[in-house]
Amino acid sequence: MKTILYCSFYVDKNSERRDEIFQSVKRNLYAGFDTIVYFVQTTEEGVTLFDLVSREESKSNIRIMPTSRIPEINDYLFESNTENSKEDGLTVIQNLDVSFDQENLHKLKEFFKICGSKTFAALTRWDVTKEGVFLLERADSQDTFCFTGITSNINIPCACGPGWDNRFVWEFNNAGYACVNPSKDIVTEHLHQVKRNNYRDEKSGAVIASTICPEPYLLLQQQTIAECLQKLNM
Repeated sequence: MKTILYCSFYVDKNSERRDEIFQSVKRNLYAGFDTIVYFVQTTEEGVTLFDLVSREESKSNIRIMPTSRIPEINDYLFESNTENSKEDGLTVIQNLDVSFDQENLHKLKEFFKICGSKTFAALTRWDVTKEGVFLLERADSQDTFCFTGITSNINIPCACGPGWDNRFVWEFNNAGYACVNPSKDIVTEHLHQVKRNNYRDEKSGAVIASTICPEPYLLLQQQTIAECLQKLNM
């Protein structure tokens, strides 16, 4: 099954945060995606990304998608539908600081081979800390979104930001997909140890209202693969 990853790439102003993002990008390069599509807004970001990936011996096909604005979820879905109209495959949309390794991407592919179409998986991240890697035990937080084939009747006119995960789940559930979260078994590592967040005001720490994806929302609790397959009657 052809597997394509979609991300929005940017260059953070903070050098430590930038290094974290670059580490996540490099990790995904070796996970086993057939293609990775990065949306970039500026020529500088495109050059930085090209320089970063060209120094790695990745077997993934890297595509840089220029855009004049911060991409919305609908932009990812449009590109996914274009690709899947040529060859039905597995789409993965992910936050830039989250990544797979080969073992866990293989688990995801095998899971979708069993589930088939009309299944939507939203994966909660595993936070990388100095003490180890731990699953975030929250039903309102996912950073990786996976489905097969062409989508329709789904409208998410907002960018990656607070609430986008809950809106993502609601839209796919409303479109008739069975929504699951097998993140107890499928690990996606989240590298964000630097205390910097672009969704919050630097002075007050409050979430910037314009970054919030509007409701409706739907929460999704973490499960094992076996529990998800039972939910799907597989």
